[in-house]
Amino acid sequence: MMNKLFALLLAFSLTINTYAQLLRESVESIIETLMERRIEQSESNLDYNDLQAHLLHYAENKLDLNKVTHSELQQLFFLSELQIQAIISHRNLYGNFLSVYELQTINALDENTIYFLSYFVAVDEDWQANQTNLLAMFKESNHEFIWLADTELQQRKGYKAVDSLTASNHYLGRQIRQVFRYRMSFGQHLSIGYSGEKDAGEAFAFQSKIKGFDFHSAHVFYQPPKGLIKVIALGDYQINIGQGLTFSSGIGARKGALVLDVRRSNQVIRPYRSLNENEFLRGTAVTFRYKNFNGTAFGSRKPITTNLTLTDNADNDTYFTSITASGLHRTPAELKRKNNVLQTIAGLQMAFQFNKIEIGLLRVHAFYNQSIKQGDAPYQKYQFSGNQLQHSGLYYNYQWRNFNSFGEFSLNDNGAYAFTAGCVIALDVSLDLICLYRNFAKNYQTTFANPFAEFADVKNEQGYYSGFMFKLNRKWNWNGYIDIYQSKWLRYLVDGPSYGMDVLQELHFQPSKKTQMYFRFKREIRQRNQPDNLTVSDYLNEQIRSNYRLHLQQKVSILLTLKSRIELVTFALEGNKQQTGVLIFQDASWRNQTNKFSITSRLALFNVDDYNARVYAAENDVLHQFSVPMYQYSGVRMYVVVRLKLRRNLDVWLKLSETKYSNVNTISSGLELINGNRITDVRLQMRYNF
Repeated sequence: MMNKLFALLLAFSLTINTYAQLLRESVESIIETLMERRIEQSESNLDYNDLQAHLLHYAENKLDLNKVTHSELQQLFFLSELQIQAIISHRNLYGNFLSVYELQTINALDENTIYFLSYFVAVDEDWQANQTNLLAMFKESNHEFIWLADTELQQRKGYKAVDSLTASNHYLGRQIRQVFRYRMSFGQHLSIGYSGEKDAGEAFAFQSKIKGFDFHSAHVFYQPPKGLIKVIALGDYQINIGQGLTFSSGIGARKGALVLDVRRSNQVIRPYRSLNENEFLRGTAVTFRYKNFNGTAFGSRKPITTNLTLTDNADNDTYFTSITASGLHRTPAELKRKNNVLQTIAGLQMAFQFNKIEIGLLRVHAFYNQSIKQGDAPYQKYQFSGNQLQHSGLYYNYQWRNFNSFGEFSLNDNGAYAFTAGCVIALDVSLDLICLYRNFAKNYQTTFANPFAEFADVKNEQGYYSGFMFKLNRKWNWNGYIDIYQSKWLRYLVDGPSYGMDVLQELHFQPSKKTQMYFRFKREIRQRNQPDNLTVSDYLNEQIRSNYRLHLQQKVSILLTLKSRIELVTFALEGNKQQTGVLIFQDASWRNQTNKFSITSRLALFNVDDYNARVYAAENDVLHQFSVPMYQYSGVRMYVVVRLKLRRNLDVWLKLSETKYSNVNTISSGLELINGNRITDVRLQMRYNF
């Protein structure tokens, strides 16, 4: 009787919220908000589009609250360990969820978390899980076509040749970027897709080496609802195992405002949906499962673009010094380097689940048809050289109530090791803590690795990270972390053992559902060669970079949202004048009641003394695109993003952006040079789905 009464109350609540639900924010807006919290402190060229596609996948194929596992909820990185455990415990104690609104009865979930979560979970809507006929999946699949064109109105120097198709110092193609995407999907179980991209400056079909788009990517991804085979992937895919120390492709955990999000918890095999031309595997992967045992075998063979060098010795040996990560093939020289080395990777993973602990083993072999030699500078002494690399890994994950421990140990065949270990503990409903230690040997070498770390090369690093989330009361939250690290060997522009420390403190205030604000302080301390001698240094200087941010968000109405921010960056280097960077912006987002039209705009003013005091701020963009522009010099930046739903299955996005500088007369250099003080970008995208 009580269950029926509870169900009636939930139905009544659902009826009351029907109108509000119709006026909820768009999925794209929610994903942009979450991504900004995840990456807004990042200053590296990571593949954010992959993260966006990952969230969009779960928004379109919601997780069933009555079947979702602990590891699946961990992939929604905005959930804390206590919140995940509270959801699972609630289901175990009271039975299956009757509605998403039942989440409101869980004390560990605040209103914002429930709101975000409602976009990615559902109750008993995974009807596809009962579908075992692959042919029926094809017939009932969703289809999506996307076309994007992006260009700048100002002409760069590389496009000004009379005959740009033959000139060696000019771009071969037009000043327009084009992207085409197609995807067929059936829930969580089937995904077939193709992506093609031509970057600005790349020829489309004029050269014999180019067949249509410069970059092609295709995948087939299938998760059988039943049986020993758990996942099958063909074509392009990503592998994420353990904490990403031995082998992991794609974006990983990084320091940011989500201070507890430093643990890797992605699917082992994921279809590749992004356009980065390096961070993926091409071949076959399969995961099989039997009772408490599961294993994954994967193989990849693909050409990569490198800086290939021909030696002068009698044998005419060749080697490459680095892998080109830009993915740009605009000039004859860049095109000549395209796909000039063949990379082959094979790996095997086995994992065992014993009650609350999971233990996994991993072995990976990587081969190149040319040897790599990365330089003779002292800091490059322990870089990988040769044409093959093997490494093994052991990882674990232990879950007990509100305590989660995780880690990974990796060993090269050269005897070098690396390991990372951490734990997350919920001391109280209002307090979560995380601690993580990592130690990477100076001669540790990997092919694809992406653990939590300060440096991207995953070597020569030892550090300790500690973070906390403290809910002071219903209106106030306090988050923060400290990360202390050191390198016992040299680094680029660091001619000696060095140390560093990062500190972040954020105070978040939400007086009402319509208003929220936060103040953030972040400081980075690290060592570098003294500026008057960048090659050989008598001592290392300590440089200090500090960020101060005040951010306010106000929902004026259910249709209009305003965001305001002021950010100050200071950079101090011993013996030099302090440099500053200031950014002030105002955002406005409006949509109509039917969600068929929306517009987002920003006006930003900035004044930056030097590159070291640069400022970053994430922007809204069209679907499957995400930008975090760098603000340098002084000037004004404006942009507007318009989305129009022309028909039930046809959407159009348009983004116009312009940056005008007040203290420079040219922008960039070399073939990218623009004579003038402004740069205007136009981006148009259309999506058709059925």
